[in-house]
Amino acid sequence: MSLFKARDWWSTTSSSDEEYDQGCLCVSNIDNDQGGVYKIVTGSFVGVLRIYSPKPDWQDGGGGSAGFKPEDLLLEQQLNHPIIQLAAGKFVSVNDLTHLAVLQPRRLSVYRVGVIEGAVEHGNQYQLKLVYEHVLQRSSCCMEQGPFGGVTGKDFLCVLSMDGTLSIFEQETFAFTRFIPGFLLPGPVRYVARTDSFLIASSSWQLESYKYQTLAVAIDTAKQESQMISSGKRVLATWSFNMGEAALDVHVVTFPSAPPSILVLGERNIFCLSDVGKLRFMQKIDYNPSSMFPYASLSDGKVNYMVCSHTKSLMIYEDTKLMWAAQLPRVPVCICTATLHNQSGLIVTLDDSGHVQCSYLGTDPSFFIAPAIEARDINYNEKNAEMKELQRFIRASTNNEAYLTNASEDDLEMTVTVPSNLDAITLAQDVKIRDDTIPSVSVTVSLSCRQPIANVLLSIDCAPPLSATQTAVSFASVVEVTTVIGFYLNETFIPSSVTANAVATYNTASGAPRVVVREIKLPLLLVMKAVPPMKTATHKITIDTNKPPVNLNELFPDLLGMNAHGAGQAIGLQFFGTNPEKAVVTILASKTSQRYRLQCDSLDCLWLPTKELIEKLVKYYSQGQKTDLKISYIGNLPLQEYFTVVEEHFQLRIMREKHKHVLSDRAAQFRAIQRRLLMRFKDKTPAPLANLDTLLEGTYQQLLALSEAFEETEWELERTASSVTSATKLLNLLITLSHGMMQREADILEACLSPDVLIASDEQGWEERVDVAVAHMLRTCLAKAGKDLGQVATSLLTMPTDLTKFQKHIKLLCDRLAKTGHLSLGTEADSEQTEVEAEAADDESPDSVVPVDSQVAESNSSKKGI
Repeated sequence: MSLFKARDWWSTTSSSDEEYDQGCLCVSNIDNDQGGVYKIVTGSFVGVLRIYSPKPDWQDGGGGSAGFKPEDLLLEQQLNHPIIQLAAGKFVSVNDLTHLAVLQPRRLSVYRVGVIEGAVEHGNQYQLKLVYEHVLQRSSCCMEQGPFGGVTGKDFLCVLSMDGTLSIFEQETFAFTRFIPGFLLPGPVRYVARTDSFLIASSSWQLESYKYQTLAVAIDTAKQESQMISSGKRVLATWSFNMGEAALDVHVVTFPSAPPSILVLGERNIFCLSDVGKLRFMQKIDYNPSSMFPYASLSDGKVNYMVCSHTKSLMIYEDTKLMWAAQLPRVPVCICTATLHNQSGLIVTLDDSGHVQCSYLGTDPSFFIAPAIEARDINYNEKNAEMKELQRFIRASTNNEAYLTNASEDDLEMTVTVPSNLDAITLAQDVKIRDDTIPSVSVTVSLSCRQPIANVLLSIDCAPPLSATQTAVSFASVVEVTTVIGFYLNETFIPSSVTANAVATYNTASGAPRVVVREIKLPLLLVMKAVPPMKTATHKITIDTNKPPVNLNELFPDLLGMNAHGAGQAIGLQFFGTNPEKAVVTILASKTSQRYRLQCDSLDCLWLPTKELIEKLVKYYSQGQKTDLKISYIGNLPLQEYFTVVEEHFQLRIMREKHKHVLSDRAAQFRAIQRRLLMRFKDKTPAPLANLDTLLEGTYQQLLALSEAFEETEWELERTASSVTSATKLLNLLITLSHGMMQREADILEACLSPDVLIASDEQGWEERVDVAVAHMLRTCLAKAGKDLGQVATSLLTMPTDLTKFQKHIKLLCDRLAKTGHLSLGTEADSEQTEVEAEAADDESPDSVVPVDSQVAESNSSKKGI
């Protein structure tokens, strides 16, 4: 945006229901005035032709121009068809007067503007008289004028139609019509008099030049010249220039002070070519241009031109150098220079609504003088008191919900409703579990907002083996909509979570992106079913509480099944699609003590029932109020069982890497055999294949077998990744319960011993990432005093050969936590100490607080030995 504005010399506006585009402006002595006064001619798409003669009167006191007056409008006439383009020239053969050419969709008309003098000052009348017209057989797009063929004292017309034909009219006579090869969409057309050729900007983003003589002689001798021709000889371009972008406007520079040039206005660049198609210079622009016009330069060998942008800016260039920039009140679609009433160098612009403005470049001096700043002494006691008050206000506002930002008009609200019962008819589809009937649950997601929001995308994210009937739903417009998403179990391995996320993405009215996320907690009976409890199991977990045991029938009313008639001391649960001999989870409630026991033959199966048991106990005892329920775990951590699960996952990673290397070797061998066979087949002298075909077939079969083995390993890796996630979450929970950690400490532990197992990453595996994180914790916040604190090392995240160090670090982590009993980061301890010191500083008296860099502060610091 420029600091300067184009100064208004004269302006007017047409009717509000009219539209204009390039070519709808013409500045010329259209009425052949003896004084050579130029007029402004405009034509709109509704067919209204207007001729202006600006004669502004300057206001008293130098306040600028008085603007448009009714006598400035010389002629206004309604034509029968839309006006596409205007041109002024010597279009009549009987005289050398200037006439007006008007291009309409199916007509090319030439008018003479006549003047009938009156007896009084304002008695002159202007008339528009039709001299001749050509009826066009094709819909026109634009036209160009010039002395085609090298004639002198005459101007011919050329019309480009929408289907790519050039029609030449030698004044009152039709000359010929030619087809442009490879034409798709029309573009600007210009005539270069020096080379007697036409320039056409094609839809292939090229500027092509065609000689007039080449077009004139490209005729089929068996046919006569007519606008109705449908075929002809193929014409070849003299030269072409690849611009790489669409051309918005083309101008031919013929000023004596400038070299013969062709200016092309593109979407992102301005090209300057010689008249034979050689690039002189190119100017890259970072704005969206709307129009361009060259003008005569005072410097020899330079090309001056003006460019208007859609940001209402006018840029003046000399070759590639920006000489001046000014702000315009509107976005012009046409721009030119003119001399009106002895005022030379005026810039005439026309916008798409018909606003015509004559302006000039210049600046107005600014008489504003900034007032002197009032000097005053600073009261440090008042400033310190104000600073303390602001600090207290900031601390209070960060913890007060009243200061939170209110919802705006274009905020989207999302509500999720999960039913307590499963679907009567399951929505599961393409399920890989064949032994059981897989249930489903239908979740209702509702979107609402105060004002309509367009293009809202609702995405559903759930971890395998859970699947959703719809993963993405798009809405063209949202005020209040509801959709139903079905969830079900799709794979035969153990899920690590029964939660999903609903994510809505959209853009506000101002274009700002917004994201709304809601968590969907699915019921446990979606993935587990009731089975008889088992008396013995390999893995056992005992949960201790300080409350009497609760009847399990009350805690799990939806998971009783065949256990509904029991005493409520034991229930059995099993995941769908799993082995009933190993995947049965038994929950036992003690009759005499305050303990609960969960047991199963698979460690990863214990995670979800344990989590569900703790959540239901908290909900049972709280019932909307705070409770003193304490849950703890007293026993040995199942580290060996946990390491077994991790080891299985790690061995599958090693197997996948082996499959990848062997598959890469076999693929290289297959391509080498193919090249050998191709050379044998191309050889002119037949030679034996030497069993290459048999080797090719065997390699192909190996590739198929390896691909199937790789896919099976990928599926097994996904299964074990879910098992490692469940086992890691269970281990974190047991560590948290055994040491009575707070939620902040549990978050730090989960960030260190992360349960997020990513199988898509080939460069960094879960084992090495967790090993590095645990090792860092052991050397920093869990380090022994004065021993490990300074031994912080950075490990490379490369795949290890075994898990010896991983297991060692996990055991050390558990041992250190058993000794310290808490977990915190050094930065958190420092921040807490800083907050305490800040509160203590706030409680001091105002007299003890002194400004920084003052003499009192320096004396106090020197006394304290700082």
